[in-house]
Amino acid sequence: MPDPLMQLEPLSSPKAQEILQAARGVFIAKGFEAASMDAVAKAAGVSKATVYAHFKSKSELFAAIVAQVAGRLTGEIRAIMEAHLPLRQALTRIGQHFLEVLIDPERVRMFRMMVAEADRFPDLGRIFYRAGPLVMQDCLAGYLAEAAADGKLIIDDPALAARQLLSLVKVDLHLRCLFDTGAQPTPAEYNKQVTAAVEVFLKAYGAPGV
Repeated sequence: MPDPLMQLEPLSSPKAQEILQAARGVFIAKGFEAASMDAVAKAAGVSKATVYAHFKSKSELFAAIVAQVAGRLTGEIRAIMEAHLPLRQALTRIGQHFLEVLIDPERVRMFRMMVAEADRFPDLGRIFYRAGPLVMQDCLAGYLAEAAADGKLIIDDPALAARQLLSLVKVDLHLRCLFDTGAQPTPAEYNKQVTAAVEVFLKAYGAPGV
């Protein structure tokens, strides 16, 4: 199977964005197996040929949806990096953006769909991980490596530290949303969780005086 991640190109055209928006709804409503390019074309109000002109396969279309979300997150991280904020403030903002995406109802529904289809479509999990979480982890690891080079953190393995921070940030809130255990977490609740996660992370990796 061709790797859909290797075939993705920047999708800046309004038509491609309309197709992606329609495809998200189709995937969530029907699941990956039942979703069809015909259904996506109908939902987007375009011909199937137009869908295929932008996306060569259903897998490539799914990868583009995941990559779009990851791209927004990494863009926010890079903006924070370029703002040269104090480390604690920067990590808190990164954690807030990350958690907001994880508990967003549409993203939660997409994640449920992906997990439900993973046994029948093993490549789906690989596509999701490489286009989403791995991109986010690599971007954060780059930021942590720069902070360590500046003497703000003491880290031997930035990639591992990035995974640990993201795990601390999401802890149970993502699972609570995934399994619909109750009301949507409030901003006060997830901000408290992010603040605590950053404090634990800095106690483990912060340089003296940070």
